[in-house]
Amino acid sequence: MQTVLSDSTDHTGSEAADSPAQAGGRRTLKALLLGLVATALTLSLAGCFNGMNAGTQQVGASGDGVNADIGSDATLQVRNMVWVRDKNNPKNLTLSGAFNNVSKNTETLTEVVTNPKGAVTITGGKLEIPGVSDGTGSSVRVGYNADKYIDVNGVDVVESGYVATTFKFTNAGSETLSILVVPPTGDYADVKSK
Repeated sequence: MQTVLSDSTDHTGSEAADSPAQAGGRRTLKALLLGLVATALTLSLAGCFNGMNAGTQQVGASGDGVNADIGSDATLQVRNMVWVRDKNNPKNLTLSGAFNNVSKNTETLTEVVTNPKGAVTITGGKLEIPGVSDGTGSSVRVGYNADKYIDVNGVDVVESGYVATTFKFTNAGSETLSILVVPPTGDYADVKSK
């Protein structure tokens, strides 16, 4: 019988291999660290740690149109505004949506300015949004299912692009909104100036 004696170091100069208990402990520590890193990355990428300021909690403009409350008392409401492209001339657009007035005073839209620039026309030169004495409000539609139109001609904008649109009112002042351009299909198929 031959006995082989060995020392506790290998020939590379490193310490002898860990005992099974030490190796298991290191594996557990590595697993814990990887778990913590994965959790931190998941939370930071999900934005959950931001609370009510998280991107998932913010409501942005949708394809259903832009909504805004205008004026210092927010009594003028712009609802579901989109620009609808003309089938026959893609550089001409018609605005579709509603203006709601929840004050007792009549509001008048006197001017619309777009960027990119175009020649804007309002049916009758201006758009009156009546006030209502009981404060329930009134609504004036433009474009879809309406007899009032706001058109812009000569605007070069890509499909599904946005047009910066400034509305100027007599009482509520002015407001610039970024409004989506939609194709003349579906609900918007018949939206065009008459």
